[in-house]
Amino acid sequence: MDASTRSDRLVSFACRTASALGAKVHLLYVEPVENVPPEYEKFAEREGVDAGGYNDAVGSAVLRRLEGLAKVEGVPCETDLEHGNPSSVIVRYASAPGVLMVVAGLRGLHGVQKVRSLGSVARRVVENSAVPVVVVPT
Repeated sequence: MDASTRSDRLVSFACRTASALGAKVHLLYVEPVENVPPEYEKFAEREGVDAGGYNDAVGSAVLRRLEGLAKVEGVPCETDLEHGNPSSVIVRYASAPGVLMVVAGLRGLHGVQKVRSLGSVARRVVENSAVPVVVVPT
């Protein structure tokens, strides 16, 4: 999950899928260790949290908002805030017992707006995940 509004579509899809499977949704926010993209700063400003670089306040705000969407969908939800390289953390998280699949966005925060291509994080997750990865157009 990230601070973009595209995450809403991912959560909605994940909730519908989890509901059909009788499963719960795990919302994972990974605090990356790279430069802060403008989208995160804009989100932090809208949410009234300090964006002084990446920090847990932004990740917590993202997770609270998306957890609220999952609750509206009526699907059990678990949240987790981790730090590190996003694709590596997602692949490690997905290898935990009971994880059935990963839902990823087609394009990430750094994606080119006009070109529909697989974002770098999603591509690495697809290439390395031990479980199926569903890529949702965002």
